[in-house]
Amino acid sequence: MRIIIASPPKSGNTWIKNLLGEIYDLAQIVSPSDDDPDLLQNYIQEGLFPENSIMHEHYSPSAHFFEVADSISAQVITTIRNPYDSFVSLYYYVQNFSDLFPKSHALSVLLEKPIDHPDVLEYLSGVDNGFGAHIRLAYAWLISNRKRIVRYEDLHARTFEELKWITDEIRPVEDEKIRSAIRASSVSRMRKKNSDLQRHVRSASVGDWRNHLTDVHLEIFRSVYGERIQEMGYEVAAFSNN
Repeated sequence: MRIIIASPPKSGNTWIKNLLGEIYDLAQIVSPSDDDPDLLQNYIQEGLFPENSIMHEHYSPSAHFFEVADSISAQVITTIRNPYDSFVSLYYYVQNFSDLFPKSHALSVLLEKPIDHPDVLEYLSGVDNGFGAHIRLAYAWLISNRKRIVRYEDLHARTFEELKWITDEIRPVEDEKIRSAIRASSVSRMRKKNSDLQRHVRSASVGDWRNHLTDVHLEIFRSVYGERIQEMGYEVAAFSNN
């Protein structure tokens, strides 16, 4: 078995990768670190994505990607998350992994700046080269007619039930196997696995954006992405609690 978590950034990829890895006893493989299906194909040809392994990357639902994934009968799972929470999670991820974002990287503009800094707000409002790309990728998956799409909020609220239908789609397992994986993939246990996960797993919650975003952020979400947020099945926030 091979599983690819193909999702937008900061939408629960690491969590579901750990959950499914535990359920099916899969090795977690470092991805090609690029969303190009050709690199994935090379990865496969070089034997870097063996049987009984799982990886995640931010692939788009292109015909080429599915062709490569189908060539090894890989199971594809996608996670989607409320854009407000995704943005906050992305911002803090960049702060915690500053070594991954040199000045040439688009996300470097977020480094060591308050979340309401003009550069951060400009990134948020960037339809083409900013946060708009993340929303565009999430929407592309939602309209791709792929049935294995999991909302982070549902996984958080009904973890067992969501994993039950996912595993029934992939390969059914005993209920206790799912419950054991949930226990092994709790926030506290994941943080203890290694230093990267300790930095990576921050709040692992739903609605944390309310603790960080101001009306300035919410106006950008409303004016730039409001229609698309609704099309994705999420509510457009009218005001903040700050």
